[in-house]
Amino acid sequence: MSPPTTAHAIRAALRVHFPAGPHAVLEEVRNGTGYVRTLRSADALVCSCWPSRGLWLAGVEIKVSRSDWLREIKDPAKSSEIQRWCHYWWIAAPAGLVHDGELPKTWGLLEHASGKLSVKVQAPKLEAEPPSMTFLASVLRSTQAAQDRIVSERVATAVDDARAACGGDRVLKLEEELLDAQIARRRAERDLEQLQEGARELAQIKACLGANHYDSPEKIEQSITIGARIRDTGAAQYSRQLRDLAESLERLAP
Repeated sequence: MSPPTTAHAIRAALRVHFPAGPHAVLEEVRNGTGYVRTLRSADALVCSCWPSRGLWLAGVEIKVSRSDWLREIKDPAKSSEIQRWCHYWWIAAPAGLVHDGELPKTWGLLEHASGKLSVKVQAPKLEAEPPSMTFLASVLRSTQAAQDRIVSERVATAVDDARAACGGDRVLKLEEELLDAQIARRRAERDLEQLQEGARELAQIKACLGANHYDSPEKIEQSITIGARIRDTGAAQYSRQLRDLAESLERLAP
């Protein structure tokens, strides 16, 4: 017994049935951008790109379950939001999913079997409305999203290839070493900040010890504040702070 057909398999077959070059295939295209009163989307949008073969736009709904298909045909207005801009409208589904007499008269049927799509019922030519600017914006946005996915996939593939070429274990070790270096740098930056703060503290202590009654009121007030701080914390704590500063300086030394 063959495994059930997936939507992914039908999407792949759709690109074979409508090959790139003569056609452009976009997935998940909405009927507009921004505020749309009734938001709808087509599973795929196919555009014929060669004038010699005729320029047209076709929408495709992909269904892989019987219940999903029955819900679709119970709400025919759902597809009309995008169908009105299309010259053809298709349902792409596994062979046998759509029963005789169920297909709406404006739809065609593409059946999936053995990894390929074949035309079971030809889609009739429709009178397509000129596309709105919001629909055109949605098409362009879907195009950009498709390009972004391609770039991301290629970058990920290139990274995987580079890792394989360099040896996966070696690359992993380099990444760990880079992370360790980043952590060490952040630790050194914190130590440097502590050292600079300590230097400022020592400068204030020195100014306090050298203060006399000839100094400005601001300097005398600062000296009194620092003196009170030394009195409250005690000389022992300041001694420990000096030792900590010395250890930080040793860690920062090359």
